[in-house]
Amino acid sequence: MVRALEDVENALVLYFQEQERVRVIASKLHAATIERNLIAGKYASGLSSELDLLVAEKNRLDIELELTLVQQSLSTATVTLYKALGGGW
Repeated sequence: MVRALEDVENALVLYFQEQERVRVIASKLHAATIERNLIAGKYASGLSSELDLLVAEKNRLDIELELTLVQQSLSTATVTLYKALGGGW
């Protein structure tokens, strides 16, 4: 019984940690998208180089990949929590 409660507690902690990571990285992605759009505007006006635009886009894509991986971790944590609560039996 104690082991089951410990499993549920651990699964809940992991679930909430992953939710927070998704929130933080989604916020980073939003900021990177805004930065990329600003640089794209500067580039269109001739005030920024193509390299600046490519670097900003790479940064945004790196964060997007990170978000996808963390969302995958959140999905795994959700399944772990469900199983710890006795789901699927």
